[in-house]
Amino acid sequence: FDSSQLKHTETQEKNPLPDKDAIEAEKEKNKFLNGIENFDPTKLKHTETCEKNPLPTKDVIEQEKSA
Repeated sequence: FDSSQLKHTETQEKNPLPDKDAIEAEKEKNKFLNGIENFDPTKLKHTETCEKNPLPTKDVIEQEKSA
């Protein structure tokens, strides 16, 4: 094997680094996901659920059937 017979070649980078906009977008996504993962449910206010549309009783159903 004679290394003097080898030709010189130029290498090309096929996997360039991402641009500045892509890096900023990924940082924003990471901040968003971090906010969700580290959410503190103790900061929520307590609420009472009020049922506004109750189901009809058996008496009401029977009255509607007979009408």
